[in-house]
Amino acid sequence: MFAVVSMSWLALRQLWAPQNMAVSVSEVDPSRGAHMRTRRLLAGVAVLAVAAGTGVAASAIATPAQPRHVFRDVIIPPFDIRDYPSPLQAFRKNVRDEADKTLFTVQGLPKDARIRTAVMDQFDGMVYNVTDGGPTSSSAFAPLRSNMAPEAEGVPVTLKFAIDGYRGVWMPTAGELSEIHFEGDRAEDLRRGTFVNTVTGTAVATPKLGAGDEYVVDAVMPAVPDDEQLAEVPFGKVTMPKPSNVPEELTSLAAETVTDAETPIEQVRALENLLSEGGFFSHGLEGEVLSRAGHTAERISTLVGAEQMIGDDEQYAVAMALLAGQLDIPARVVMGYYPDEEQAGEAVFAATGDNVHAWVEVNFEGVGWVTFNPTPPEDQVPNDQNTKPRVDPKPQVLQPPPRRRSPSTCRPRSPTTASPRMRA
Repeated sequence: MFAVVSMSWLALRQLWAPQNMAVSVSEVDPSRGAHMRTRRLLAGVAVLAVAAGTGVAASAIATPAQPRHVFRDVIIPPFDIRDYPSPLQAFRKNVRDEADKTLFTVQGLPKDARIRTAVMDQFDGMVYNVTDGGPTSSSAFAPLRSNMAPEAEGVPVTLKFAIDGYRGVWMPTAGELSEIHFEGDRAEDLRRGTFVNTVTGTAVATPKLGAGDEYVVDAVMPAVPDDEQLAEVPFGKVTMPKPSNVPEELTSLAAETVTDAETPIEQVRALENLLSEGGFFSHGLEGEVLSRAGHTAERISTLVGAEQMIGDDEQYAVAMALLAGQLDIPARVVMGYYPDEEQAGEAVFAATGDNVHAWVEVNFEGVGWVTFNPTPPEDQVPNDQNTKPRVDPKPQVLQPPPRRRSPSTCRPRSPTTASPRMRA
């Protein structure tokens, strides 16, 4: 098309161009000028015809006999979990907007087990997120495969998930993942777009889960050790990213909190009790005590520096993980769901926004990641709505004027009390 337009334009321009710079042949011999113009026109048409024929012939020869295969249609591009926002940023939104909405149901969940959606181990002062690390980090996701936990020890379970109001890429899972089988109309798309991190036991479905999606998870639930079993166990030698922009007061607070702790488990319990026993619970919703959302460095600094610590899972889990990090304790923040006490042990667990939680996991050598709950109980609420120290000035009372003494009551100063000059 470009060639046709260009040649047509050049031909017209040649016809319409002024002839002031040269002597026109038509002025000398009009018949010869017309003949030359005809020759040029025919030559242009011939060139176009030859070009068109050549193009058609070349395209016919170059047409492949088999369908063309393109790399971008076959090769899956590298997956980067950091392309998605941290789910912890939407914690308060989930509590506020989905408290009474059934997000998903799960069958076969053992008693006291927890559903996890995300594991985060890096803090930059603004948000807790997955680290941008190596093959064993929280961002090391690989395509879905079979037999993902051949060496896992514990109780094998089979969990069946049915998605209802839940939306997002982070998949609800539990335990150490072995197999994930999708069912339903979108089974193949979800299988191709699912990535798993076997180190953290988390999974991500890039097509995003939606209503009607179903999948079965084969997992292994590890044994939960008690404090006596962890009495002499040191912290695990795992590489953790160093948090940045941590409030300065957390360093001294962490050191003071574990002063009397003699073992690793006692140190962690001291940090946990500092928050769970010394703080108060509030989502900051209507009818509750004021509690700001978020977990920035400023928010955590306000939490631990206030006269009364007030917050929910989001703030307390981040605060404990940061305190542990100041002591080089391998800790991470986990977000997920688990039943209330009255729901525990039921055949089907229907998760709502009221069941969303965040907690802390600490790694112990030879044991793995152990769960800790730094959030105060929900019935542990402050009595005062104001979280700032109150100014309580004393009432001003009008004092009576000083009483004047009569001259008779004025006694002269004794010699012993006179000044040295008077005695002299």
